[in-house]
Parts: sequence; C-alpha cells; structure tokens
Amino acid sequence: MNTPMLGNEPDAYWRAAALLEQIVLVRPLPARNEYFGCGVAGAYLRASGKAVDEAFE
Repeated sequence: MNTPMLGNEPDAYWRAAALLEQIVLVRPLPARNEYFGCGVAGAYLRASGKAVDEAFE
C-alpha cells in the first residue's frame, strides 16, 4: 500500500514529498522555490539514509 494511514509512521519518501510540497506552496523565497524545494527534499532523503532515484522522470 502506498498511502500513509493513521497509526503508521510515513517513510522518509512521504515526509520528503510533504516537505517539498510545503516549500513550493508556502513560498519562503521570492523566486526559484522549486529548485530550493527539490534541493531540500533531496538533502532530507540523503540525511534519512535513503537514495534519490534520479532516473524517474
């Protein structure tokens, strides 16, 4: 199952995706939020010990 459920801890990929969405939507920077968000989400995954699959489009 791919969807996080109540009572289950979401994995690092779900947490990174949620972080990316908030950075892009909340707009902490005046410009280039997408680049900043992708960089932060990738760094979060690497800090969590997970790999970033760059082959996915």
